Amino acid sequence: MGASIGMASGLAHSGIKETPVAIIGDSTFFHSGINALVNAVYNNSNILVVIVDNYTTAMTGMQDSPRTGITGMGEEGTQISIEETCRGMGVKHVEVFDAYDSKEGTKAFHRALEHTEGPSVVITLDPCIQLVLRDKKKKGEKLVPCYVDPEICNGCAICIDRFNCPAMTWAEEPLPTGKYQMIISAEYCVGCGSCIPVCARKAIKLGPVS
Repeated sequence: MGASIGMASGLAHSGIKETPVAIIGDSTFFHSGINALVNAVYNNSNILVVIVDNYTTAMTGMQDSPRTGITGMGEEGTQISIEETCRGMGVKHVEVFDAYDSKEGTKAFHRALEHTEGPSVVITLDPCIQLVLRDKKKKGEKLVPCYVDPEICNGCAICIDRFNCPAMTWAEEPLPTGKYQMIISAEYCVGCGSCIPVCARKAIKLGPVS
């Protein structure tokens, strides 16, 4: 509940060579992370803070927060921008990108880690998958899971090594090469599609199995 930024700031002044990375959610940032980030800015702590903005307080029941602008009574309040808050307290390097854009995200992280003048902040944006599923259910839309094209997958295992989604598993029978193909369980896949760009062979696809 907000300890990550303070711990990262302490590590930055302990003499370690690597840049400490703190991860915190959007609602927890407002709950207790702001104070720690102020401290990091004040003490010029060279850390990377990753704020995972999923538009809700997912850990404790999907409540609203200052990020959404809806009060605890369900009334419209003032929406507070995380990006503007970070810049306002003196963070010199702030980047925002779509959480499912892995290519832009990788570039953003590299740029943030190259920043060595105090803390840098990376904000990932995309609604919690539970919000998405709830919205689909209200609209009567069906969930479309991802699948692996067996004609393309060569069992390289890069997807599992680099991404390792819980819906990913191995086929029961190996390929002629001795390697096992990755398969995606439709029971666990939520159809977010974030695994698709991980496969260089484009074996992972979204939609019903053809």
